[in-house]
Amino acid sequence: VDGKEPFDILNALTKGMDEVGRRYEEKEYYLTELVLAGETMKEAFKVLQPALAASDQSQDKVKIILATVKGDNHDIGKNILGSLLLSSGFELFDLGMDVEEKVIVDKVKETGADIIALSSLLTMTVEQN
Repeated sequence: VDGKEPFDILNALTKGMDEVGRRYEEKEYYLTELVLAGETMKEAFKVLQPALAASDQSQDKVKIILATVKGDNHDIGKNILGSLLLSSGFELFDLGMDVEEKVIVDKVKETGADIIALSSLLTMTVEQN
């Protein structure tokens, strides 16, 4: 992080994500650019995460569990949401895709998550119970 405040860096990255989102809405960017920006944000957050966790500003953050439900192997929307949540300062536990209920419940018990955000492509999961 080289002497910069981690939340200042995160805020700058968030402004970049906001701009990409604006350009996507204005049809200047396509879904590809939106996904690439989300992936870039995700990688940047991996670098920033230790410094953010050590910061005094990281106390009392809302904890969110994010997953794509069992039977669904689509994660573009989940990844975009995850990037936006990270850039907004939430503590995110991304469990990936095709996640079984027990894994989600166990993670809730482990982390004390405040929010559970589940993603599914309805045509893929409509047969699931």
